[in-house]
Amino acid sequence: MATPTKKAHAARQVSRPAPAASNSAAMTLLVFEDNSGDHRWSIVNGSGERLVQSETFLTHGDAQRAAHLVLDGSGSARFEPQPA
Repeated sequence: MATPTKKAHAARQVSRPAPAASNSAAMTLLVFEDNSGDHRWSIVNGSGERLVQSETFLTHGDAQRAAHLVLDGSGSARFEPQPA
């Protein structure tokens, strides 16, 4: 028998000033409460496909602070391909 899931809060987009036009695909960083009551952030592409999801956080504020760290630091990230 299926058990009811906890109603999750609507995902909130982390806002920041719009950057200059870019060649990269549009992505959105969302902070949300999952069905177990934990909070996470997720990055989705323009098609709504989840590209990455965080570990869990106890509060929405903790998840949002972590999401901002990722968002702020991503511009300085380097791509380092690794052999398969």
